[in-house]
Amino acid sequence: MRIKVLGGLVIAAALAAVAPVMTVTNGQPDGNRHPYVGVAIQFIPNTNFISVCSGSALSATRF
Repeated sequence: MRIKVLGGLVIAAALAAVAPVMTVTNGQPDGNRHPYVGVAIQFIPNTNFISVCSGSALSATRF
């Protein structure tokens, strides 16, 4: 029981220590806009699964 509690505390401390990350565009932080980031979402039929992948948007039609 103590190991589970200790493990939970370690995980909570690790998550609390994570700082938010900002994207830099042309040498300037872009806040929360992230205009050059895309996401591909695939719904798998007859299941409850969704496949998600993020990446850089190279153009309006290329990911």
